[in-house]
Amino acid sequence: MVIIMDENAVVKFGEIFPGGGEMLEGDRTKPSEMIDKKFIILEFKSVHDQFGKTPDSLVTVVQALENNKKKVFFTRSGVLRGQLDAIKDKLPVEVTLRRKKNYLTFE
Repeated sequence: MVIIMDENAVVKFGEIFPGGGEMLEGDRTKPSEMIDKKFIILEFKSVHDQFGKTPDSLVTVVQALENNKKKVFFTRSGVLRGQLDAIKDKLPVEVTLRRKKNYLTFE
């Protein structure tokens, strides 16, 4: 069976979710490897976490610049997500990632 479609009639994913399929560029690292280091947050995205415990769980993808190298790390931290949301209109921002007892925070 042959299906003939008009290419102009097919909607592209990017038209429905602009930028939704793009991943932030950089070498993948872990937040634990960024603790006590100074770096610049370039961009971030919060997306649905397919491994989350609840249907509305989010994971935040952070693109950082450290020593002139782009890095990307993932976090489920609500503290970091809240701080990122607060600075999103001021990016890029220089931060230091710190561990405070049992949570991570930017300074």
